[in-house]
Amino acid sequence: MKRGDFVRIERGEAKMEAMVTLASPCGGSLMVMFDGMFCGFAGMMPLLRDDEGVYRDLVTSQPVALEKIK
Repeated sequence: MKRGDFVRIERGEAKMEAMVTLASPCGGSLMVMFDGMFCGFAGMMPLLRDDEGVYRDLVTSQPVALEKIK
């Protein structure tokens, strides 16, 4: 993932489209921005990829599925 990519984020039943606004060079840490609320986050969510390749939100460490929108 890189800055400017549009993605679909998902946790359980919650799904939303977002845009990557910040990304580390290797894509291991991301900041995604979206309209509204998503799992307690208002407008943006920081994500960090763990050793298994799963993105987790930086506050609660819950997994978040991320899929690039073409």
